[in-house]
Amino acid sequence: LVFTAEEIWQSRFPDANDSIHLKVWPEVDGGWSDEALAAKWADIRTARISVTEAIEPLRREKTIRSSLEAEVTYPLADLPVDADEFAELCIVAGVTDGNEIKVTKTGHHKCGRCWRLLPDVEEDGALCDRCDEVLSA
Repeated sequence: LVFTAEEIWQSRFPDANDSIHLKVWPEVDGGWSDEALAAKWADIRTARISVTEAIEPLRREKTIRSSLEAEVTYPLADLPVDADEFAELCIVAGVTDGNEIKVTKTGHHKCGRCWRLLPDVEEDGALCDRCDEVLSA
């Protein structure tokens, strides 16, 4: 016996109108709106765009290949997150507080699990403390 993809799909989902591809996004209840949360994330997105724009010239020059290789100095005083959280949101090796945006290549090694370049990774492929803890649990 040979079945077509459509026949297999219809055997699992006999109602053609029940396809996930035909679904419509549900309306979100207006009670979920939170202006303070929206403002917080708007600030974070704006800051992240600034960091990304500062990283791009180094990528074009092939100084760094990935944003994960970037150490970023950023004025953190007005951000609603700390340096570690902002580093994760920007997908960079690390963020330190400073007066202006500055990007340099990190000298840290890459974790073999999460691929982040961190000071607690002793050699490329070794695990950072966080990944080591996760895998040990």
